[in-house]
Amino acid sequence: MDDAREDHLEWALDTAETIGSSSLADYVAERARELPQWSENTKDLLRLADSLEGSRLITQEVSAEFRALVDNHFSSQISERVAGGWIAVNNWYAYLDEPIGWLADGTLLDDMVECALEELRELAAEPGDLSEASIGFLEALLGFLTDNDAHLLHEEEFRAVDRIREQLTRAREAAWRSLAERSPDRGRPVKLPPNPRHEQVVVVSEFMSDLGNAESDGPG
Repeated sequence: MDDAREDHLEWALDTAETIGSSSLADYVAERARELPQWSENTKDLLRLADSLEGSRLITQEVSAEFRALVDNHFSSQISERVAGGWIAVNNWYAYLDEPIGWLADGTLLDDMVECALEELRELAAEPGDLSEASIGFLEALLGFLTDNDAHLLHEEEFRAVDRIREQLTRAREAAWRSLAERSPDRGRPVKLPPNPRHEQVVVVSEFMSDLGNAESDGPG
């Protein structure tokens, strides 16, 4: 296995705990120090940091050092994305399975919130370029601001963008209803076309079966 992967070190640390191997735990600690230098596996790094802190075979000094490396690594990642605008921030944030509470005490989350608020202000001022394809984008933006209680900082702009989201949603739903009503096949069961791959499998299976029967019959 690749010993430069977070999931491998997770497995190795779990094994070290199971068999009580301090040498294997030392190996994990040594390899873990190199991970934040290149990794973009945000969730895996955070999970490994938690595992190191909870391990009875890893010293507090080592786990604290790794946590600091991870925090510094994410600080640079977030700074780059904030500079790129809200879309870059949201794409990174949406990858996480849970809120990034470990940022709550620092300025990184504040930077992300301010980036979202800047996007909110721009959308509220010039909503003309938005279309139905923007619904998911707007929901992500409004959801992020709500999760971090930032919607209260610019309530008027928040409500304006939320109204735009509702208008776009209603327009999309109306378009779908209209399309369904105009469809000549409305209410009829849909017959799917045959799966070409399935047909190929059947042909190959029949060919192999015939070949097997020919071999069993012997020459001629």
